[in-house]
Amino acid sequence: MKVLDLEKAEIAVFQRSKGGQAVCGDAYVIEETESYLFLGIADGLGSGEEAKKAADQAVRCFTQQHHLPVHLILQECNRTLASTRGAVAGVMKVDYQHSSITFAGIGNIQGYFYTPNQKMFRTVSKPGFLNGRMIDVQGQTMPYSKGTTFTLFSDGVELNRAFFDLRKNQKPDVIISELYGNHKYFADDLTIITGRALM
Repeated sequence: MKVLDLEKAEIAVFQRSKGGQAVCGDAYVIEETESYLFLGIADGLGSGEEAKKAADQAVRCFTQQHHLPVHLILQECNRTLASTRGAVAGVMKVDYQHSSITFAGIGNIQGYFYTPNQKMFRTVSKPGFLNGRMIDVQGQTMPYSKGTTFTLFSDGVELNRAFFDLRKNQKPDVIISELYGNHKYFADDLTIITGRALM
């Protein structure tokens, strides 16, 4: 697990490769600027080296384009994946200036938000994947306040009762430790980014 203490958010990241694989077919990026926090996850189709190449290419694009609106980031990155096997992807921007969180996704990357008063919001991704073919993807926006917890994850994450219970008023590293601290084997590549807004 990797823990990041950023200026305006606490972040914890957990990533593991599918059991028996030397490389992980998921990739992620976290960027913070004065005005926003950007999170992105890409999951290359399949597993192994070719999946990793596709996911890495998507994340390189995220890193270059995170200043754009989230739906445009995915459209830009879609073009760069035309020569790869493709990837599903989700991107999230926490806008500190406007107190909003915006998400856009294609495929099975998901996100959840928990407000300090324990209201839950779930993101919705468009079906499909990034591989250079035309896509139609839009962003969805919700307001947030100090203390809101947000989670972005790939399809290797198992959603159970404990997952939802742990989102309530917990530090990001505690959430991930309690979910995956004792796991040794994973049936799929897995990436989960959990954070909490400090302002």
